[in-house]
Amino acid sequence: MKRERKVDKSVENMLSTGVLRPCPKCRSPNFKDHGICNVIQCASCQIWWNWKTRETGNSQRELKQRARMGGTLWEPGELAYQQNLQQTNLPEFVKLLAQNGIKYDPNYVRGQ
Repeated sequence: MKRERKVDKSVENMLSTGVLRPCPKCRSPNFKDHGICNVIQCASCQIWWNWKTRETGNSQRELKQRARMGGTLWEPGELAYQQNLQQTNLPEFVKLLAQNGIKYDPNYVRGQ
Protein backbone atom coordinates (compact mmCIF):
# COMPACT_ATOMS: atom_id res chain seq x y z
CA MET A 1 0.00 0.00 0.00
CA LYS A 2 2.81 2.44 0.83
CA ARG A 3 4.43 1.80 -2.55
CA GLU A 4 1.24 2.82 -4.40
CA ARG A 5 1.14 6.03 -2.42
CA LYS A 6 4.75 6.87 -3.43
CA VAL A 7 3.95 6.28 -7.11
CA ASP A 8 0.88 8.49 -6.80
CA LYS A 9 2.94 11.22 -5.13
CA SER A 10 5.67 11.05 -7.79
CA VAL A 11 3.11 11.25 -10.62
CA GLU A 12 1.39 14.08 -8.79
CA ASN A 13 4.75 15.86 -8.45
CA MET A 14 5.56 15.40 -12.16
CA LEU A 15 2.14 16.81 -13.08
CA SER A 16 2.57 19.80 -10.78
CA THR A 17 6.04 20.60 -12.16
CA GLY A 18 5.00 20.15 -15.80
CA VAL A 19 7.18 17.10 -16.53
CA LEU A 20 3.92 15.27 -17.25
CA ARG A 21 0.97 17.12 -18.70
CA PRO A 22 -2.60 15.88 -18.99
CA CYS A 23 -3.96 15.34 -22.48
CA PRO A 24 -6.44 18.14 -23.24
CA LYS A 25 -8.99 15.57 -24.43
CA CYS A 26 -8.78 12.51 -22.15
CA ARG A 27 -6.67 13.93 -19.27
CA SER A 28 -4.24 10.98 -19.43
CA PRO A 29 -0.73 12.04 -18.32
CA ASN A 30 1.69 12.54 -21.24
CA PHE A 31 5.46 13.00 -21.34
CA LYS A 32 7.51 14.83 -23.99
CA ASP A 33 11.19 14.04 -24.43
CA HIS A 34 13.64 16.93 -24.54
CA GLY A 35 14.53 17.54 -28.19
CA ILE A 36 11.13 16.62 -29.60
CA CYS A 37 8.85 19.34 -30.97
CA ASN A 38 5.75 20.36 -29.05
CA VAL A 39 3.27 18.56 -31.33
CA ILE A 40 2.70 15.16 -29.76
CA GLN A 41 0.13 12.39 -29.90
CA CYS A 42 -1.62 11.15 -26.78
CA ALA A 43 -0.82 7.48 -26.23
CA SER A 44 -4.27 6.92 -24.73
CA CYS A 45 -6.76 8.66 -27.04
CA GLN A 46 -4.47 9.26 -30.06
CA ILE A 47 -5.36 12.95 -30.43
CA TRP A 48 -2.64 15.31 -31.65
CA TRP A 49 -1.96 18.23 -29.34
CA ASN A 50 0.52 21.03 -28.72
CA TRP A 51 2.52 20.58 -25.50
CA LYS A 52 2.94 24.35 -25.05
CA THR A 53 -0.54 25.65 -25.93
CA ARG A 54 -2.57 22.47 -25.29
CA GLU A 55 -4.32 23.16 -28.60
CA THR A 56 -5.64 20.02 -30.32
CA GLY A 57 -5.83 19.20 -34.01
CA ASN A 58 -7.09 16.60 -36.44
CA SER A 59 -3.65 15.68 -37.74
CA GLN A 60 0.02 16.11 -36.95
CA ARG A 61 0.56 18.08 -40.16
CA GLU A 62 -2.27 20.54 -39.44
CA LEU A 63 -1.18 21.14 -35.87
CA LYS A 64 2.51 21.53 -36.79
CA GLN A 65 1.61 24.15 -39.38
CA ARG A 66 -0.41 26.13 -36.83
CA ALA A 67 2.41 25.79 -34.30
CA ARG A 68 4.98 27.04 -36.83
CA MET A 69 2.81 30.06 -37.63
CA GLY A 70 2.24 30.75 -33.92
CA GLY A 71 5.86 30.20 -32.90
CA THR A 72 5.02 27.33 -30.52
CA LEU A 73 6.50 24.35 -32.37
CA TRP A 74 9.66 24.19 -30.23
CA GLU A 75 10.59 24.93 -26.65
CA PRO A 76 13.64 27.22 -26.41
CA GLY A 77 16.82 25.38 -27.39
CA GLU A 78 15.17 22.09 -28.34
CA LEU A 79 15.46 22.45 -32.13
CA ALA A 80 19.16 23.29 -31.77
CA TYR A 81 19.56 20.32 -29.41
CA GLN A 82 17.92 18.00 -31.96
CA GLN A 83 19.98 19.36 -34.88
CA ASN A 84 23.20 19.03 -32.86
CA LEU A 85 22.33 15.48 -31.79
CA GLN A 86 21.67 14.55 -35.41
CA GLN A 87 25.09 15.88 -36.46
CA THR A 88 27.14 14.56 -33.55
CA ASN A 89 25.45 11.33 -32.45
CA LEU A 90 23.25 9.89 -35.17
CA PRO A 91 22.48 6.61 -33.32
CA GLU A 92 21.16 8.55 -30.29
CA PHE A 93 19.22 10.87 -32.57
CA VAL A 94 17.58 7.93 -34.36
CA LYS A 95 16.81 6.39 -30.94
CA LEU A 96 15.19 9.64 -29.72
CA LEU A 97 12.98 9.73 -32.80
CA ALA A 98 12.08 6.02 -32.56
CA GLN A 99 11.07 6.21 -28.90
CA ASN A 100 8.66 8.97 -29.94
CA GLY A 101 7.18 7.03 -32.84
CA ILE A 102 9.07 8.93 -35.55
CA LYS A 103 10.84 7.09 -38.34
CA TYR A 104 14.22 8.57 -39.23
CA ASP A 105 14.32 10.09 -42.72
CA PRO A 106 17.84 11.23 -43.71
CA ASN A 107 16.35 13.61 -46.30
CA TYR A 108 14.08 15.49 -43.87
CA VAL A 109 15.48 18.87 -42.83
CA ARG A 110 14.38 19.86 -39.35
CA GLY A 111 13.51 23.40 -38.48
CA GLN A 112 11.90 24.43 -41.74
